[in-house]
Amino acid sequence: MNYFLVAIGAAIGGTLRYFLSSSFQTQTPDSFPWTTLAINIAGSFLLGLIMQLAADRNIIGENLKVFLTIGFCGGFTTFSTFSFETISLFQSGEMLRGLLYIGASNVLSILAAFGGYSIGKNF
Repeated sequence: MNYFLVAIGAAIGGTLRYFLSSSFQTQTPDSFPWTTLAINIAGSFLLGLIMQLAADRNIIGENLKVFLTIGFCGGFTTFSTFSFETISLFQSGEMLRGLLYIGASNVLSILAAFGGYSIGKNF
């Protein structure tokens, strides 16, 4: 059942991300990815809100949590998971590990994207 919930949530989240990106990115005058930045921030906020409501207030059940967090937020943006994991490291007192995670995630992901782009360009 969880696989189905994740698949449906990811399809909805990914479709919404595509819709927003294609609707608004072309309207910005510069090349900065404002829409993607906004999507990542919104997804991070939503994941934090959902996790808070699920954990501390027990308002959201396990099935809805899986649908919204792994499915919808995962499809909408993986940045939300990164943000929540960083908060978790900081809250557990692991400031150095949190900072290392931030640096490694950003630098290595950018390098990986560049590597994939380069390979694809020369394929």
